[in-house]
Amino acid sequence: MPREVKNIPPNENADVEHGVSQETTQASTQDLTMGFTGADSAITAERKDIVTPYAFGVADALLGKRLATPFQRGTAQCIDLLCVALLSSLNALFLCIIATATFYKASNNLTHNASRRTTRVCLKVGGTIMLFWTLLLALDVAVDNPSLQTDTSINADYIDYVDNEADMPSTSQNSPYSIVEWTKGIIAELGLGFGWAALYYSVFTAWFNGKTPGKRVMNIRVLKLDGSGLSLWESFGRYGGYGAGLATGLLGFLQICWDPNRQAIQDKISETLVIDATS
Repeated sequence: MPREVKNIPPNENADVEHGVSQETTQASTQDLTMGFTGADSAITAERKDIVTPYAFGVADALLGKRLATPFQRGTAQCIDLLCVALLSSLNALFLCIIATATFYKASNNLTHNASRRTTRVCLKVGGTIMLFWTLLLALDVAVDNPSLQTDTSINADYIDYVDNEADMPSTSQNSPYSIVEWTKGIIAELGLGFGWAALYYSVFTAWFNGKTPGKRVMNIRVLKLDGSGLSLWESFGRYGGYGAGLATGLLGFLQICWDPNRQAIQDKISETLVIDATS
């Protein structure tokens, strides 16, 4: 007897299970996508506790711009060194005056930045110290300037008194202007040229659109890798990179001849580029 074949209705539960499975897969994919997006956002943010793309790439806006040539950079550096040499011939008083103004201007630039309050306070303290040194040096210049001593008879009596005092045993080795001499000693040890150079490269790079006088003549400028300008502290750090260039026997400077982006050692340290301002 032939067996009867029964028509089995479709399993409705299977369809339901299939639908649920599809929805679960879509939800999982969506969660995964959102997770990746969140991870990308987390990586993009500069957290300083994980490896991020920061400092490893160049801003898209800078791609394709012409780099400054070694000739342009070398000529600009020669002009800048000549300017520093001229400034170094000035009295230390002028350096203190300009340094004081720089500290206070840098502090005022951070007035509306609440997160930099500590930096602002430090700059004001530094400016106050420089102002104190400036007043002491100004007083020392006034005392040493013979044109300010108009009464010659008093001067003669004073000189005789000093000569007499020199013959007597000294009871005190302290000079009323010993702190001025101490300040002069520090400047002499560090080198007046060092102070002028630090101020020169820091201020011009930070506050004059990345252009020192030499760079302005050659029409080139310094930029960070993200395309923004340098702050005063970043400019000072870049100037410190010149010391590293000297320590490498000038090879740190010469590497602009073979580096893909013509970065010298100070550019590597401060994450900067020197570009042709005409591009």
